[in-house]
Amino acid sequence: MKINPPSISINQQAHTPPVASDKGYWNIAEDNSSPSTQVSLSAEGKALSQADNTKDFGYALKQPANSAQQAEAAEEQENKGDIIDQQIKRVQEQIKETQEKITALQSQNSESADEQIKVLTALLMELNAQLISLNEQKLQKTKQEQANN
Repeated sequence: MKINPPSISINQQAHTPPVASDKGYWNIAEDNSSPSTQVSLSAEGKALSQADNTKDFGYALKQPANSAQQAEAAEEQENKGDIIDQQIKRVQEQIKETQEKITALQSQNSESADEQIKVLTALLMELNAQLISLNEQKLQKTKQEQANN
């Protein structure tokens, strides 16, 4: 028994190349007014190129899979660290101001000054608790960064 091969027809339309993607190793910019094409390396291509320069052939594999997201995450962590440091400085300034107010009120011998000292002392205790909490957050962040590295 003889089997006939399937008939194959090829479309006679002109072949058009696919549109260049911006998610690849090469970025191609074509200008229809000139016959030249400009080619530039993407970040991934540069990483691969750097692997050749460092002679570390596993360099590209060691790089994060999605470097853009990881760069954003790292920047966010740095900003978060900056925010914690800013908060620590702000609380320390408030503690210093409160201590100065208490010192100024201690020279006065009146009931209203005593009342204000009590209020400011309670505020000072709250600010110290905030400072301890912020320092713990900073310590945890530092430990987490060291564990990631």
